[in-house]
Amino acid sequence: MPISRSKEIIQEVCNKLKLEADIEIDARSMKKLSVQGFNSEVYTAKADSDLIIHILNQNQEQIKQSINKKLVSISNLLKTFPGIPSAEFFYEGKLEDGRFLFAQEKLLGDNLGRRKIENGKIIDEFYPMENKKYFEQLDRILADLHGIKFSKYGWLAGEKGGLDGTYNSWEDFIFIESALWIRNIFDNRNNGYVILKSTLSEVKKKIESLYSRKLHLFESKVPSFVHGDMINPGNILINNGKISGIIDFEWALAGDAAWEFAYSGNPAINNYFDFCDKAGIVCDRTLFSEKMKFYKIIWLLWAVNVHAKGATLKEILFKELVKNIKSLNLWEARKQ
Repeated sequence: MPISRSKEIIQEVCNKLKLEADIEIDARSMKKLSVQGFNSEVYTAKADSDLIIHILNQNQEQIKQSINKKLVSISNLLKTFPGIPSAEFFYEGKLEDGRFLFAQEKLLGDNLGRRKIENGKIIDEFYPMENKKYFEQLDRILADLHGIKFSKYGWLAGEKGGLDGTYNSWEDFIFIESALWIRNIFDNRNNGYVILKSTLSEVKKKIESLYSRKLHLFESKVPSFVHGDMINPGNILINNGKISGIIDFEWALAGDAAWEFAYSGNPAINNYFDFCDKAGIVCDRTLFSEKMKFYKIIWLLWAVNVHAKGATLKEILFKELVKNIKSLNLWEARKQ
């Protein structure tokens, strides 16, 4: 973004927060963070306290979920769980260009790492050389988070204490939503990275076959609070040897806890199981591990849907989706 345009945006942010939330920020205090999201700009700023200013170029999935309202509701819920370090939201709104604007509490600490693209792959880069202690702490926080239960499944929605899913079962959520994801990918197959209609049709067929063969993996007795992207090191803050904050709950849902580990897995998964045992959360370790592998394919399908109009990320994610389908012996080589 040109410097002049950047200054205009910063001034608009300051004016909007002053007018609509009575939050007064010195424009000179707004500084971009070193770790940025794929579709967002993140700043630090000074008001009566230190703030994080998040400007999000929302995609269709985020608009559908009304994540501006969703994040505020989640913030309000997590205030009652001090063992889960999360930021308080002070403002949500929109800029003139349509992007979402958030002002939230700045938690102490630095990012544990970042998620980046390197050599055509998405890589989680961790900054500290010694990560074991952080994964142990993270697993305790995850067990506490997954101990929060809801009455229904799906993307979290609702305001003023009414946060919940909208589906009666986990199976309904996956089946209905994935059909929408496939339709969106199909409709945007020629945008950005081009996906052949025949290739996408074959992927659809193989995923439907996967669903029919793995119905037992959709079993979930009670919907848990799932962050949806907590294994991403950019969403974990550390300070003085401890995890000081968990951020970016935009993809949070009520569902099967194994979904949490669908993409990145968990290097210390046994610690997570141990914490679940201590919290009285029943967890079949063998079944849970099988679900993690199964859910990776569904997660990748969802991620391609999120970036359906894009180029680089869409290509990387779609190729990884096909690779993982092949790894489960569900892919048949296309005849020339």
